Amino acid sequence: MKKINLPKLTFLSALALPAKKYKYIFTSLALLAPVNAATVNFDAFRSQAGQSNLPINVQFLNAVRAAGNGGVLILGHRTYTSSKTFLIDRDVTVIGQGRGKTALEMSVTGRRTLSIGSNGVTVRNLRVRNRDNFGITTFGKFNVSIESVTVEGARYGIDVGFGGNTEGLKIVDCEFHRIRNYGVWFISRDGFGPSQKAKRWHGRFVIDRNDFFTANAAQRQPLAAINLDWGNERAADEDWGVDHSSGGSAMSLIRKNVIRPSGEWNIALARTKNILVQANKCQGGTINGYTQALHIEDRSDNIVVNWNELFNNMTGRGAHAVAVEASNVNAAQTCSRINISNNRVRSRSSVAAIQATDTQDLRIANNRFENPRAFRDIFLWERDSSRVNVRPVIVGNTAVSGAVNIQQ
Repeated sequence: MKKINLPKLTFLSALALPAKKYKYIFTSLALLAPVNAATVNFDAFRSQAGQSNLPINVQFLNAVRAAGNGGVLILGHRTYTSSKTFLIDRDVTVIGQGRGKTALEMSVTGRRTLSIGSNGVTVRNLRVRNRDNFGITTFGKFNVSIESVTVEGARYGIDVGFGGNTEGLKIVDCEFHRIRNYGVWFISRDGFGPSQKAKRWHGRFVIDRNDFFTANAAQRQPLAAINLDWGNERAADEDWGVDHSSGGSAMSLIRKNVIRPSGEWNIALARTKNILVQANKCQGGTINGYTQALHIEDRSDNIVVNWNELFNNMTGRGAHAVAVEASNVNAAQTCSRINISNNRVRSRSSVAAIQATDTQDLRIANNRFENPRAFRDIFLWERDSSRVNVRPVIVGNTAVSGAVNIQQ
């Protein structure tokens, strides 16, 4: 009898779907891992024929692609040094042997060390060294997780990119050493020039349990640890900003970070929405005159600040622990729904520990003021006299010096 070769029937062919276009196999019970996912040992991979003579950044990219979407790339106990950027263009997990054991290092100035060019990437347990440029860039990709990573020597530690989707972004248990400008930086524009078009951010992120600016004594202090402040000098009709929530509900989290002195601000927020700043230890600035532990400005909305240590030991009019401001271009571009409660607050500002300007729906409640000098604890003022009837809620605050000193 002649043998008849029948076509192999698969789940996808039974559905009349072209299998080559689908990377996932579905069952009635579960969604399984991608069929091309693999676990790749980088040191073993780069010693293979056809790889050993390639530049290390090319070997790295080839190993990422060999792991495939959903795969794992395991780095060895060593430093990988390159003059060109390490790129991740698949949704892989890259795992080192520990921050003191595995490092990706840029050998020249002017180039980023690690670039994340795919959604769904996780980078864990390694050190990223840079020479005064970008340590890690994510370019607005979503579901990116950076965990237990040390970034050192960079001008910008982690650059979240020129606008995009921050949904699922996690920066957790990281350390930032010898950073020149910003630890974590959200860029809102297409480029650096003032004429560049603005882009809107959206999506919930988590920045949790990080240590900013250890071992920074050899150079000037960086400008800010966490910078979502891309300028308040914008026209009122320029529609850009941030809605850091999930479907308008869950707030983004800046939580349990230790932030040593920064040049200007520890945490800076401008035109941001729906952010919870909670249980951080902020040590303030290093520039007398204008520096804050927390800076909020220009139409930021629904910002909850609670259970933090907000300290600033600098002197001068602008050296507040917390400043809430409208746009310098237009006083109508005010902040709203700002809740500052249950914090320890300390400042040597000649004006006040907390200064709020042109703010609507402001609540300052149950804070403990520990100001070492007899200055105001709270100072409120409005540049737009038509809004003088918009009164804040100030309740339950205490001060080590006695009564809370409030001027409004």
